[in-house]
Amino acid sequence: MTESEIIQRMKGYAFYHTIQLTENVWTDGWEVVRPTTELTLRLLRTLDLQGKRVLDIGCRDGLFCFEAERLGAAEVIGIDNDPSIPAREFLIPCLRSKARLEELNLYDLRPETFGQFDVVIFPGVLYHLRYPFWALKLVRDVLAESGTLVLETAVYADNNRLPLLLCPVGQESPYEPTSCTFYNIKALKDTLHSLGLTVRRVETLHHSYPVVKEAPFCSDQAAPVPLDRAALIADLTPEILDGQTTAYWESTHRMHSQCQRGANVPTGKPPAVGPGAATGLAQQPLDVLLNRLRPYEAGLPCPAAVALLGDSAQEAAAQVWKGRHPGLDYRLLERIWPSGRPLEEFLQEIHVGLLYLNEPMLRYLELSRSKEAWGFLNGSWPPGWQCANGGNEPGDRWRLFVRIAP
Repeated sequence: MTESEIIQRMKGYAFYHTIQLTENVWTDGWEVVRPTTELTLRLLRTLDLQGKRVLDIGCRDGLFCFEAERLGAAEVIGIDNDPSIPAREFLIPCLRSKARLEELNLYDLRPETFGQFDVVIFPGVLYHLRYPFWALKLVRDVLAESGTLVLETAVYADNNRLPLLLCPVGQESPYEPTSCTFYNIKALKDTLHSLGLTVRRVETLHHSYPVVKEAPFCSDQAAPVPLDRAALIADLTPEILDGQTTAYWESTHRMHSQCQRGANVPTGKPPAVGPGAATGLAQQPLDVLLNRLRPYEAGLPCPAAVALLGDSAQEAAAQVWKGRHPGLDYRLLERIWPSGRPLEEFLQEIHVGLLYLNEPMLRYLELSRSKEAWGFLNGSWPPGWQCANGGNEPGDRWRLFVRIAP
């Protein structure tokens, strides 16, 4: 089509995005959203999209889909609750784009829907969502290994000393009633971190705390709340996750039942762990080892076990603090286990629990009520270790505290 033909055809559509079609022709999008779309484009253009799979969530007219193609993406899919008619009927043919625009609710998005993506673009949607934490988890789940998220949203503008979420209802919204979720930047970064996403870049639109009634999109009844717009880049880094906490939030757990009297004793005999506990077992990852020793709680690796089974108290506590699970060394355990019984039998009787305490570098290991485990408490403690008991009856709990100087 010639430029005059393109201009003539454009008259039949209303556009949301301002998109360049030729050297001289642009769609007549909403001028008020251009600052936020430019903010997202600026971050998107810093990424290497060559040969990547890209997903655009809340794609509207497809501005970011077309830009991802221009930047070399191999495959681009856009999803929206209300797919853009101008994009499907006019923009895709006009730009000769291979992007797919699909009708889909974000809450129905799963890895099996379109597979996983190297880059997910998530602009101008989060602040409209009543279930934001679940939505961010769904976005995280469709990121491929080492994938990258580009997120833009309205944020509550404050000093960011505390992670806060403003969740107004109806006319109390500083924008309009569908805008109901405003993280401050700290809360947004912390939430992403809890999902295994590390934020490496943040840019804001105003670089200040503007009064919301001076900002775009605001209704006449808007509450006087300071807002800004922020865009960020976050990388999928699952190694930062705490396995127990993630399991508590996203699947099943036995944290409460294990704190009840006697509930921590497994029924039946645990499977044998085989000979050579001090050598063969030390080569196994922590989660595999604990699943074998504690089959009644499969799938919940316990980082605190490292403090008991590590090479030294100081090194082990440092590993717990950093959330790492290295190959295990049983020399410390052998030194403080006075009995001549096979080490693997003793390990089968230990229940290991993890409690987060306020004091830095302090964790505890909780032993089962078995009398055999009590003998462990009467041993000689390495420097920095303390023992405390919760009573003197067989059903009482004993705790082993590991205290390491900073």
